[in-house]
Amino acid sequence: MNRCVCFAVFPAVLIVAYALHFAGEFTPAQALELRLRYVQPPPERFLELFRSGSALDFLLPHLLIYLTLPLLVPGVVAFAANLLPRMPRLAIAGALVSLAGIVFMGGVFGSWLSFTAIGRMRA
Repeated sequence: MNRCVCFAVFPAVLIVAYALHFAGEFTPAQALELRLRYVQPPPERFLELFRSGSALDFLLPHLLIYLTLPLLVPGVVAFAANLLPRMPRLAIAGALVSLAGIVFMGGVFGSWLSFTAIGRMRA
């Protein structure tokens, strides 16, 4: 797959996953509204997401992002390859930090995928 396509597909998937994750929570106009202060949702809403049986609430959005994370690797390598002749140290450092970030981001989204199983546990 073309490296440029990889960098275009990943943000598009993030937008779709965000829309799926918060479907019904607010209108599209509210999603584009800039808020300078974070308003934390009530804890009850967070627990509802754990216990819901809907794949749209937790599983599908996080799975989409988790599965598209490998698309970032060719883009990072392409950026590093373009920068390498002019600034080799910066290119290598940037590629290593970016690749480590992709791995850590995969761990975060992988942990969110396990939360759906925890929410279905019975005492």
